[in-house]
This record gives sequence, C-alpha cells and structure tokens, in this order.
Amino acid sequence: MPSLHHVAKNYLDESLQDYIIQKQKSLPEESYKYYTKTFEKRQACVGDKRVQILNEALVQMDKEWKRSVQQRMFHKKAFEVACLPQLYGDELIAKMSELFEIYAITSIQSEVLVQAPRRFGKTIGTALFNAAWLWSQPNGPEISIFSTGRRASQSINVLIAQMLYLLAGKDTSRFKISNQETVQIINMHGTLATGKFYPAGTKVSKNGGKMIFYFIVIFIVTLLFINRFHKGHNTGLF
Repeated sequence: MPSLHHVAKNYLDESLQDYIIQKQKSLPEESYKYYTKTFEKRQACVGDKRVQILNEALVQMDKEWKRSVQQRMFHKKAFEVACLPQLYGDELIAKMSELFEIYAITSIQSEVLVQAPRRFGKTIGTALFNAAWLWSQPNGPEISIFSTGRRASQSINVLIAQMLYLLAGKDTSRFKISNQETVQIINMHGTLATGKFYPAGTKVSKNGGKMIFYFIVIFIVTLLFINRFHKGHNTGLF
C-alpha cells in the first residue's frame, strides 16, 4: 500500500502538469513558444543575416582601415547591441534570450557613450560602423551625425564617402549625392542609403555672457526678497 507521502507527491505532480498545460492553452500560441530554444533554432532569421552582412562589410574595410581591438569592441559590444532592434525588427522578441547569451548582456540600451583619449580611433571607428550600416542594411537606411564643428563634420563625411567607395567596388555611379552635408549611395540591396552631417557650434554669443550674468543677479535678488518677506511675516513686520 502506497504511503501518504507518495500519494501526496503524485497528486502534486499531476496538479502541476495540469496547471502548466492549462496555462499554455490560455496564452496565445504566438507568445509562449517564442521563448523556447527549439523554436529559435528552427526559424530562418532575417536579423541574423543582417548582422552577418554588417560584419562582412566591416571586415572588408579592414583591408584599408585595420581596426584595433578596442574599435572591434566598440562595434560589437556597443554599436551593434544598440542597433539590435533595427537589425531584428519583429524577430527581436523571439531571439531575445539567444541574443542576451551571445552578447553577454541583460538588456538592450539604445544609447551608447564611448570615452577614449585623443588619437584613439573614435572618429575612424564611428565612420567604419556608419559606412557598413549604410551599405549593408535594406529599406533605405538613413543616419545623422552631429559633430563638434565644421572641420570635424567634413572630416567624418569624407571618411564615410571613401569607405562607401571601397565597399561599392570603386563604382562612382552608385553615388547620387556627395557634398559637405549629404552622402547618398545605392547600397548592396539597390536601395538609396543617406548619410547627413551636421556641424554643431559650442561657442556662446557675445551678448550671451551678459545675459547669463543678468539672470544670475535677478535670481539672487529674488531669493533675498523672498527670504526677507518670510522673516518679516514670521516676526509680524508685515
């Protein structure tokens, strides 16, 4: 005769299995199956292909602009991770657990901050990734780059144009616009890819300093008046 412990254990096991089955039935089929690795593996993923051709473009440019270890890390661990939603689109949820494992991350941050000393390769690294992106991504990719000044803006503009020239097999007919503000090229998918470059000024206008000084003085006087009013109110002067 089975013991009471054995009977209770069988009952709990059966109840748990019933609960799991009912829970799965209550969820939309399109939802719960996405989180299984067997489902991930048997699906032909467009996002994986986009990542592959993006990295192939970066490797192709290594012939002229050999990337350092740090630049490769910037591209893989920072820029590529930030672009995962664009690379995978509707497939992102289905691939989420696998991507977390591949990139050793726990979340996807769309903002990236890279800090490095001068002459470290920040501009070249940024230009390489943006050129690879414009060349490899379908559906008319567009990028906007804001630089600290006109010279910096023109510098990264020229770099990206040179890199796209290499990726296009030195075919100038693919370039539709190439000037100080815009580069447009027919990329590998036959779609129009656009890069826009904006110089940003950091200088304060001549009257800006005076205006800031006046605002500070007004602010301090206002604080002193409020403080005196409160003191007078508490002591019965008003």
